Amino acid sequence: MKPICAYADLIPLKEFVEAVRTRCFIDYDGTGYYATDKEESDVYAIPSEIFKGQIDWAWTHVAWYNK
Repeated sequence: MKPICAYADLIPLKEFVEAVRTRCFIDYDGTGYYATDKEESDVYAIPSEIFKGQIDWAWTHVAWYNK
């Protein structure tokens, strides 16, 4: 775990999942990491996997870095 960078968008996980389902985020838009409200993990939150239902609900947020 590490602090979330100032330039990351911290998105609640439920909101991120809904955005992925409506195709607002795709793999090529950037990089996401599962996170808490204060720290990010080194576990990728990959939109194509989330779209398929592979969601790690142990986390509360996604730290998203746009390309």
